[in-house]
Amino acid sequence: MPWELSQKDIEQHAAWMEAENYAATTISSALGIIAAFYRWCDERQIDPECEAGFNPAAGVKRPKIQHYAGAKLLSRGEVEALLKILEQDDSALGKRDYAFILARLRTGVALKTLQQLQWGQIERQLKRDEEGAPQWELRDKLCWVRWRPQARRAPLPGEVWDAIRGYLEASGRLAGMQDQNYIFAPLAEPGKVGEKNTAGDWVGERYLSSYQILRSLKLYGRVVKIPEEKLTLQALRRTAIRLRRSACSVSFSSGILTTRPYS
Repeated sequence: MPWELSQKDIEQHAAWMEAENYAATTISSALGIIAAFYRWCDERQIDPECEAGFNPAAGVKRPKIQHYAGAKLLSRGEVEALLKILEQDDSALGKRDYAFILARLRTGVALKTLQQLQWGQIERQLKRDEEGAPQWELRDKLCWVRWRPQARRAPLPGEVWDAIRGYLEASGRLAGMQDQNYIFAPLAEPGKVGEKNTAGDWVGERYLSSYQILRSLKLYGRVVKIPEEKLTLQALRRTAIRLRRSACSVSFSSGILTTRPYS
């Protein structure tokens, strides 16, 4: 019965799971479920045989979980090589793919959120040069984005904004962008030969599909000899998260604030 179990019993169960080669995450999850069960029973006084606060799983030490253990991630060198080969493509299509993958790696936002990014979500203002040509600039010289229309604004890296603006200029879309237009749009006729540098070559009412993103990732990744198992959207997502965590994760050593490297 539940009240007959002790912390030692729970520890022995955890040891058995470890001996049976259960993953650390599975063992930790199992211990969490057992502890939650006892808390639930205690809060509702389900069993009068159990004294108040009885929870034999509460004090059991859970296994240390190593984040990204065994996960396929691009190394920092592979990320730099991928971005470099993308940046070297001066075509409008290449600039679009560079802007998207750069934004994916630098922001770490969900894939669908980035795919569905619309022009109106980036805070910017329209100015005109001496000849009256439109020139989009950032408000307050800072780059902000609302990843959801009503969400709080978040910083958008300047290099990402520069890549987005460069792609929109090269594609001929910048001057005519409307708030509801998707930034990362597909081509109207993907197989058509041409420069693809007019707004009519693109479908701003649609956003880039996951298949098209994966195709571009594999195309450029193979050129710089990134292993095939790393050329997946999941690997790109994990790499983006790891880069984001590395940039935000800090530790204090001898009173000095330092960042943890990612290699």
